[in-house]
Amino acid sequence: MKKEFPVLNIAGDDYLFDIDKIALVEKANPNNEICFGFMVDHGSHYEFDYHKSLKCAVYERNLKQWNEKNISRDSSDVIKVTVPRIAVIDPDGMCKKYNCTLRDIAFKSDFEIMVDQEVYAMRMRGCPVMIDLMGKRYEIDVFNYGLIPLVGEQPIYLGDFHDNHFIDDQQVLHLFYDREKHIPVDTSDGRKDFDENLVILEIPELSKLDPIGSNFLITNNPRQGLLHENLQLHHVAKQVPLSTYGITIKNVNSKEHDEGSKQKNTRKRKSKGL
Repeated sequence: MKKEFPVLNIAGDDYLFDIDKIALVEKANPNNEICFGFMVDHGSHYEFDYHKSLKCAVYERNLKQWNEKNISRDSSDVIKVTVPRIAVIDPDGMCKKYNCTLRDIAFKSDFEIMVDQEVYAMRMRGCPVMIDLMGKRYEIDVFNYGLIPLVGEQPIYLGDFHDNHFIDDQQVLHLFYDREKHIPVDTSDGRKDFDENLVILEIPELSKLDPIGSNFLITNNPRQGLLHENLQLHHVAKQVPLSTYGITIKNVNSKEHDEGSKQKNTRKRKSKGL
């Protein structure tokens, strides 16, 4: 059965509300989405500036892009749009996705329903956000774009590796990392000869790992965009296959084991007169 999306009309254009994306999707052009993360949450409703000709939200980031491309943003073409609470737009979708009740919707804000309140409170009290790199725990430092080890070793400043291994379309950094020494590996010389301690770890953009800390860095509103985030205080970096970068590593221990086995088998054959 095809899902029915609630419809909102903005300046004569119909937009479908998609609770999975938490966005308004233009009915006539599904590639055009307006995310709630760029709207101002007033609790009882959302508000944003809308460019009628370009059919998009107007916010600080794309204003900068418009300036760079000399795109007009005539004030007469920009209007203020008010959007109801998500719980009002799609109460059934809200209940199904967030396992809440209609009573919750009546007495709680979207933010209280959609964002983990315990994690939010702990982060606001100053609890750090951590990430494990092969068992080594680091505190995320969004202000210096770095990872600070809880014990030993030097901080890892991700900006040092951004140019070579940041994947723009995925918004992740691939960090070459020595799992024995617990230090990053420099690959700026383009070499491919690494020992078996090398792993490649995927580090998501720090604004995804610590969105509250990032909000304090760029705005005074710690709640900005949190409806889109799965708040956590502990993350684990995923491994990226070495083959992604054409790297193959011969396991020295395995090689020694294979040679030892060959010698042992040779001795057995000789003892049997073979």
